[in-house]
Amino acid sequence: MENFDPSTIRAIEKMFQALSDDLGNGVSEERAGWRPLADFGIEPPDEGELLRRAVIESDSRGQFRLNFKNNRIRREFKTFDLQFEQLDCFLRDTEKVSEAQRILKQITEMLQITPEYWAYIIALGWWKMLEISEMPARVDDILGEGFSPEDWMIRASRSSSQLALNVARKYGEVEDFDEVVNFLEKRRICNTQDIILSLTLNQDDIQKVMKVLKWEEIEAELTEPNIKVLAFFWSFLFALKCNNLYPVTTEFSLKLYDTIWNSLENLLREKESDILSNLENTIRTLTEEGIIWASDILYLPVII
Repeated sequence: MENFDPSTIRAIEKMFQALSDDLGNGVSEERAGWRPLADFGIEPPDEGELLRRAVIESDSRGQFRLNFKNNRIRREFKTFDLQFEQLDCFLRDTEKVSEAQRILKQITEMLQITPEYWAYIIALGWWKMLEISEMPARVDDILGEGFSPEDWMIRASRSSSQLALNVARKYGEVEDFDEVVNFLEKRRICNTQDIILSLTLNQDDIQKVMKVLKWEEIEAELTEPNIKVLAFFWSFLFALKCNNLYPVTTEFSLKLYDTIWNSLENLLREKESDILSNLENTIRTLTEEGIIWASDILYLPVII
């Protein structure tokens, strides 16, 4: 680095930016960062020296980019450690998003060909959503059904798989959650070892949980888009987690989020804005009916 003048350092900074811009916009690793030397502000006399020292590499089209894979360059360019780390994050996320999109395409095509499979996706997604929500409710209602607040947290969580199955059975025959697990395993959507179900409750306790939550009233207000959009997002989020495919960078999270919505719009044949408006209207109606915890139970994941 000490042998480079300030103009060359600025050119290297521009090369990092070109790579980051391209990778962040979804350009493949092979195609990312290539530009004419003039775009980096490198004069022809400096080209040979940079190539000789393997700081840059060229392609068949006469374009150049930073030789970011060269470990010697990484060791010598300690000043750019942060930029190299960002590139590594982008490269890892490129691979993750590519695999996530493959799984998303698999699920989408599967549901298009066999709509009955929505029952499994709904069971999985709603189970995960309800479990994570911890199913808040009025303390007076909880106590009125004989639960202590501590007891409620345990029993409400244990009822989540059964409540999810109740919703799923409107769209197909699903006996129990073992059937959902077998489906996921057969389709290789995720590692079923990551599905850890709590002990299920007896029917009497499940009925009490449903009464506290006013579950029948909630189910009565749910529309098909409500049910499917929540199921799709939460089940796919679960698939990302069990396949270790969560993106690290914001750019790739947003890209994946957009891809999910594109798939949903195709599946439901509705626009994202209409689907979200439908869900908001449902939650508003439930809230006006006194089920003020509806928004804490029925919600889309904030982060992908």
